[in-house]
Amino acid sequence: MAVPYTFGTATAAIPLSQLDSNFATAITIGNAAVQLGNTITSLANVTLVNATVTSLASPITAAQGGTGLATLTSNNVVLGNGTGNVLLVAPGTSGNALVSNGTTWSSSAVSANVSTVTGVLPVSNGGTGASSLTANNVLLGNGTSAVQIVAPGTSGNVLTSNGTTWTSAAAGGGSAMTLISTKTANNTAATISFTGLSGYDKYLLLFENVFPTTSTSTFNMVFGTGSGPTYITSNYSGQSQISVNTFNYNFEVSAASNIAFAGVAGGGLGYSGVGNTTVSSSGMSGVANLLGFTNGSDASCQIRSIFFSGQYPNHFEVDTYDIYATGNSTAKTAIKITCSSTIVSGTFSLYGISS
Repeated sequence: MAVPYTFGTATAAIPLSQLDSNFATAITIGNAAVQLGNTITSLANVTLVNATVTSLASPITAAQGGTGLATLTSNNVVLGNGTGNVLLVAPGTSGNALVSNGTTWSSSAVSANVSTVTGVLPVSNGGTGASSLTANNVLLGNGTSAVQIVAPGTSGNVLTSNGTTWTSAAAGGGSAMTLISTKTANNTAATISFTGLSGYDKYLLLFENVFPTTSTSTFNMVFGTGSGPTYITSNYSGQSQISVNTFNYNFEVSAASNIAFAGVAGGGLGYSGVGNTTVSSSGMSGVANLLGFTNGSDASCQIRSIFFSGQYPNHFEVDTYDIYATGNSTAKTAIKITCSSTIVSGTFSLYGISS
């Protein structure tokens, strides 16, 4: 550009109007239009490439993409703090871990210093003291020593206290009876069934004050297998003894389709009808022992019942049966009692016997 004036002897400011017009043309730096001779205090939207910043009046804030801090302590963890300066978490005690309290993080001691554990974690460090726990066993506390275990034992056992510790023992201390279910007749059906039986090889059936709809009714019983269940209707064999007044009758049972439960010798139960008011108010009562439901092929039934005789009114009849279901090795899961008429009333209670 041409310079129309001489500067060497100038003793005062030379107006831009006396200089070449190029000096009066603004140069854009970032978002600012700058003319030569202007004093610039602020520039915006300037991109610096390979620039080195030697000093700042204050640290770059979080809002400007910085930390807001002039220094960061060595080995501290940096935590965000919104638009405020970042927070720092010091390591703290050796072995500490960075632990959340649900809001922030802190350096805290862990419950057990696993770096000091070798082999099995002992009880004193929150472990069991055992390298293996047998499946399905119950764990018992044992002070600072390894936990103790109690195996399930025999099917049907319960966890029983001996006053000091716990053991697997038969319910009630052995040969105890556990009530499985009580069925009450209500003059709507001619059958009483107990299904889904398991866990016991022996059962006890108590029946009390049982009345049929009509006199001369008879009761029979069969065993069942499977979840259906499927009832066994053949190969019942054994013997029975009927006592009426001073008369005794013996019967052999072979290839029968069921177990005669009561009311055979006297032509049925000797009741006059519903309510049985003219004969007896006690109904038929008795007990049945059921054996061999899970072991062996021959389940057995021993029944003793007592009621007024149909053949000899006003005389008690006592029926005793010893019956076997032969040739069926499948576990027995059900029993069904059937009356030749509707069962008016009475209760049937089945108990499992542990041994």
